Amino acid sequence: NTADPAATLEVASTGTATLNIVADTDNDGANNDSLINFRTNGNGGTASAVIKYDESQTNFGIETNGTRSLSIDSSQRVLINATSTHGINANLQVRNDSNGHNLEVLRSNDSSNPARIWMGKSRGSSGSPSAVNDDDFLGEVRARGYDGSAYREAASVAFVADATPGSSSCPGR
Repeated sequence: NTADPAATLEVASTGTATLNIVADTDNDGANNDSLINFRTNGNGGTASAVIKYDESQTNFGIETNGTRSLSIDSSQRVLINATSTHGINANLQVRNDSNGHNLEVLRSNDSSNPARIWMGKSRGSSGSPSAVNDDDFLGEVRARGYDGSAYREAASVAFVADATPGSSSCPGR
């Protein structure tokens, strides 16, 4: 709709609409990032937020007020307040280098229901799950401390199947 677009930039199609942002058009091999900047004071103002593909770190990210707040790396890990992993290859990593919470689970309502962290385990696959076995680890929470050269495990809490599950029952310890 070029005569009356709904936005300043509109990409419209009756099929698939594609917008390519290409940073290295001369193929000189230099690290070139692809950016979408959000500014409040025109083109000369500092970007309040940026959606960015960082070629040198091969990750996609979102920056707010000049600080990387979210990254998705080349291994599809989601990193919050980090651009690289810190020795733990978890799919979701939350980092906080100041005083505060890394993860907060909060529930506010007029009921006796608690805030929950839900962990689940099955055998089989996500498309065809099957029952766990006796002594399968169902979930685990681990705490680590830095010893000067690496993070070392200090303690853990494990949730383990305590028998073979039956109909509507999964005993645990």
